[in-house]
Amino acid sequence: MPVKQTYFDEDKKPVRSLEMSEVKKIGGRSIPTVMTMKPLDGSGEYTRVSWKELSFDVKLDASFFSVRNLTSR
Repeated sequence: MPVKQTYFDEDKKPVRSLEMSEVKKIGGRSIPTVMTMKPLDGSGEYTRVSWKELSFDVKLDASFFSVRNLTSR
């Protein structure tokens, strides 16, 4: 399971880092429940996403992904 991913710019210079942590078993799957994206410019800023509840194999009608539904919400 990946725990860190580095993103590079066109010049192959590392610019962002994604760290995945707090692995938990949810729905029979072990997954990281916290993901933190940090720019590598030393600014100290970051974006963190954490999941408290997840559902897998949810049945969705194909029309849910229509252009109309995507633009009307």
